[in-house]
Amino acid sequence: MATLHHIAGCPDCARLLEGVASALEMLGEVPPEFFIHGPPEDGELLLHRVLREVRLARDE
Repeated sequence: MATLHHIAGCPDCARLLEGVASALEMLGEVPPEFFIHGPPEDGELLLHRVLREVRLARDE
């Protein structure tokens, strides 16, 4: 109960809680098939490709 009293009297915590509630609401609108269940099979290869591209772009 002390936490609720704190949030009620603390504008910073109330704003933070409002932001978290908003994020949870938005996540509730995402269809379940959009979520990845574990890493993709070729995730390591994809990571290496992305890192290579970032390095090349940085060096240009």
